[in-house]
Amino acid sequence: MKPTVISQDTPWGEIPSLLLPAYGETWLMVAIVMLFVVTLGGLVGVVLFNASPRGLFPHALLYRLLNWVVNMGRSLPFLVLMAAIIPFTYWLTGTTIGIPPR
Repeated sequence: MKPTVISQDTPWGEIPSLLLPAYGETWLMVAIVMLFVVTLGGLVGVVLFNASPRGLFPHALLYRLLNWVVNMGRSLPFLVLMAAIIPFTYWLTGTTIGIPPR
């Protein structure tokens, strides 16, 4: 399959035939990643719960390690959002952090 680039003179009638296969490919990529993440996350969650003090096989070191990994992973989307809105923050306030000096 050769890559397709939509130029400025692409007729409107051709755009759906270019976009529809891309939608299918996008959903396939999302489904594959989601299957992987749900499987891995489910396994980590089961091990995390069972290693907790009230789990089937309490293991303090494993629990603390997995808990730290999960908490770091949960904070990544927020960090990405913070980095993504830096240009908007600069446009809105004139600074990226704090109040500008007077």
